Amino acid sequence: RRARNPSLRERNKRDKPRWVRHAHLSPREAAAIRRSQLRMLQSVDDLVARLLRILGDIGERRDTLAVYTSDNGYLWAEHGLEDKGHVYKPSIQVPLFARWPGHFKRGSVDRRLVSLVDIAPTIVQAARLGRRRAMDGRSLLSSSARTNLLVEYFRDPDRNHIPSWSSLLTKSSQYVEYRAGGRVTFREYYDLERDPWQLQNVFRDGRRNNNPDARALHRALRRARGCRGRSCP
Repeated sequence: RRARNPSLRERNKRDKPRWVRHAHLSPREAAAIRRSQLRMLQSVDDLVARLLRILGDIGERRDTLAVYTSDNGYLWAEHGLEDKGHVYKPSIQVPLFARWPGHFKRGSVDRRLVSLVDIAPTIVQAARLGRRRAMDGRSLLSSSARTNLLVEYFRDPDRNHIPSWSSLLTKSSQYVEYRAGGRVTFREYYDLERDPWQLQNVFRDGRRNNNPDARALHRALRRARGCRGRSCP
């Protein structure tokens, strides 16, 4: 799949922010980084296997909900970039596997949009603790489905070339606002159905009559950033 990814060879990045235009990590350089990371992850695989063996030894495998995920994705030369903290999908998508015999069918796939904040209410429901207060997340054991995800990044002094940003992600689109000093400095919008690799920022494609409603998107993003519990979309 990576070999067919055109964002690894993206040449025209004039529609992207300045720091993205100046990023030039090659696929070959990224492959070397990725090999080292995969070797390191073998120890994580060993740890997971050992944990499941221990649960089996003490008779708790069927009564244990196991969740395997990560706090961030990673870019390996997509758009010339490396590392985490970027707004593009490889940097914000994470693996999410759940195992609970008798509750999750083996090998099943759930296509709903899911956020890491959904894990806590899932555990609360699984443990039958009751919902004692408003929680931003939605239990994965319910039939509730999200329409969008709020994704945010706050500027890191050690990686200050990336400004703070916030984004609304749906299955078909992604809207992004970069901020500095409390004002929006750059916007991106991607039609993920036509452009799944995020090669063309619609706001910078030279066709203004094709632009989405930036004001409506800004209002929706502001509501998502300030929502709590059941008021979240």
